Amino acid sequence: MCSYPMADGNVLVLANSPVDLDDFDLSPGTNVLSPIMASQIDTKQDDGNPDDGFVHAYGQGCHGEYGPSNDKICGLYFTLMQK
Repeated sequence: MCSYPMADGNVLVLANSPVDLDDFDLSPGTNVLSPIMASQIDTKQDDGNPDDGFVHAYGQGCHGEYGPSNDKICGLYFTLMQK
C-alpha cells in the first residue's frame, strides 16, 4: 500500500508497468529512478523538493530530501491539474 498521498486531481506517474496506484511496490530496485536522477529531474522541472511543488517523489529514500543512492528506489509523479 502506498503511504504517500497523491495530489487530488490529474497526475502523470513515472513507474514500472503495470502499476496499481493503490499498491506501489516500494522495494529497493523495483522503481524506475535513483534518488540522484529523481533529484535532477525535480530540480530541472520544479523546486527540487521531493514533497512540494508539482513534481513529487515516492519510494524509499525519496522523501524530505533525496538520498545519495544510485539504486532504483524512486518514482516520480507530476501534478497536471489539481481539483
